[in-house]
Amino acid sequence: VEALWRVNDPFAHFQTVDVTLRTNSTNAEHSQPISAAPEDSTQRFFARYIALGVASPRFIKLILSRTPGFLPRKNFFERRLVDFPFAEEIVGFSVLEREIKPCVSKDDFCAILGAAAAGIVLPADQSAAAEGELLARLNLRWLLSSPAPRYHVVLVEGYPHLQMGIGFIQAVKDLNVRLIVLGPQGQKHWLEDPENAAGFCEALIHVDLTFDARLPERIAAAVRGYKGWDKADGIFTAHDRYLVATAQAARILELPAAPARAHEISTDKYAMRQFQADDQANDFQLFRFAGVDDARQHVDNAVEPFVVHYPAIVKPISGFASEGVAKVNNNAELFNSIARVNSARHGNVVIVETYIPGPEFDANFVLMDGKILFFELTDDFPSEGDLAGAGSDAAFFETGELTPSNLSPAEREIVRSSLHKTLLDLGFTWGLYHIEGRLKDSAKEYRADETGLVDLQDRISPASGKPSCFLLEINARVPGVGCSFSTIHTYGVDFYAVPVLACVRDTARLSIIATPFSFPSREDGSQYWCQVVFIQPTHGGTYVSEDACGALINRRPDL
Repeated sequence: VEALWRVNDPFAHFQTVDVTLRTNSTNAEHSQPISAAPEDSTQRFFARYIALGVASPRFIKLILSRTPGFLPRKNFFERRLVDFPFAEEIVGFSVLEREIKPCVSKDDFCAILGAAAAGIVLPADQSAAAEGELLARLNLRWLLSSPAPRYHVVLVEGYPHLQMGIGFIQAVKDLNVRLIVLGPQGQKHWLEDPENAAGFCEALIHVDLTFDARLPERIAAAVRGYKGWDKADGIFTAHDRYLVATAQAARILELPAAPARAHEISTDKYAMRQFQADDQANDFQLFRFAGVDDARQHVDNAVEPFVVHYPAIVKPISGFASEGVAKVNNNAELFNSIARVNSARHGNVVIVETYIPGPEFDANFVLMDGKILFFELTDDFPSEGDLAGAGSDAAFFETGELTPSNLSPAEREIVRSSLHKTLLDLGFTWGLYHIEGRLKDSAKEYRADETGLVDLQDRISPASGKPSCFLLEINARVPGVGCSFSTIHTYGVDFYAVPVLACVRDTARLSIIATPFSFPSREDGSQYWCQVVFIQPTHGGTYVSEDACGALINRRPDL
């Protein structure tokens, strides 16, 4: 077997070498033997493909750095080249502690192998097309000047089960951090299974996570009491309900964190609305009721009744997953909707506010010291409760999300600048923020076309005013699984890695991880459109199949 190679023109941060493995030719001028006992991962990679045989030529593209440095995470290339269209296999050759160096002699094949950072096996000679793909994905400074420190990080309560935490588990392993998890007492935790914690969680510490004034102190005491290291470098949580206590514990431990007051406001829908009072229209209404009896007492008051202008929205003050949210059109629907709120899950306090029409969106921000590293805007398709004529029993559960947004560039900038200002005003300057909102008086509306397909299209009738951003809620955490993985695939930005790096203020790696693709054919640099479709159950019960998604794919492979 002989290896023929061609060195391609360099880009700003990398250069590639195309290698063809083929049956030995007597006329070959550029063949050198590969050691029978390969010394490194690059030579092992080539030896494996040589052993598989080259009855027909094999095409391999090697990636070389133009500057010396260290990788920011394990599996960097496998993550950054996600959905690379031509690859049969993608393999990174380096480890975090090993310095990657530029090739000193591109006429020496062994020197090229020694400098290669990664290899891509191509099904055919797709070199030119692959070059453009690589430029869109690696058009950034992707190496560190020194090896990444091994941080000690604390997670206050993990995900409820393995499937929801799989992306976070992979990020923790790739970033090579030492992690401990604080979990609630008296409950069997999925991390207690050694197979789940392997390589991810160094220790699971059970703590009394009862919501009271001393919770931050108990969290801090558990961290200080851990004997596995001298001190923690960072602390964060994946749950809304622990955001305030975790921020307060961070202050006790003298660790970086957002102001606890910022979390107190953002997790309380009434406080958040009051914080934005100056941004609301003069006719915007906001009420707070402690259950249905309190609502009746004020609305039906014979002396000074609260007059609610309909349609209005009812929602739990600290609810989640759109549970308990309803659009109401009269007092009877108002009272019924408040009574239906699951107080065991969300408490009995609700807000009632003016319903704001307009396209709903999800906005994701990655901030570093107040600067926007990454911004994503996703169209959130109408829920059942948004439909004309929907009753108060119609749900506001998500139906579908499409990224990137089809809003105009001007309207996207309105959302971006407005929400960025709100985050900074609250005191949020580091980390990931998943924000839900609507664009009032948008030039777009959701409408079905002649085929019945609903999409965000130009309005038929002009809006009555200038477009403005209406914030629904701020979630200072990683969004749901569907949204997080769609962003990884669409932009190459790993949301699960962001809070780990942000909580220790690792600016070098956070800058790399949060840099999106730069495909020139798309305004926002994304590699394609991506839609997440939510299949919402209409009633409770037990799955007929143990693998409902797999069964659906088997029935409808066209999906």
